[in-house]
Amino acid sequence: MADRRRVKLGIFIFLLGFAGLIAFFITSLLIVGLAAFAAMVGGIVMVTGSLKASIAPRRPPGPNLKQRMNDGLASFEEKLRDRRRR
Repeated sequence: MADRRRVKLGIFIFLLGFAGLIAFFITSLLIVGLAAFAAMVGGIVMVTGSLKASIAPRRPPGPNLKQRMNDGLASFEEKLRDRRRR
């Protein structure tokens, strides 16, 4: 449900930025144009982030970073020991 709300908010922010862009063309104030551009980009980022989060498959959590680092270090040590034995 929160994803839908974020999508709607992102669309609203984009449309607000688009209206600001039209205001920029009318007034020719640079700050209005920059704010409009930032709002449009922010709205698009918000919508795509929400859609990506809702489409992404839910995977069970894997091993945490500490476990992966320990496994990698153990593998590295084993390779070094094998080289020394030769």
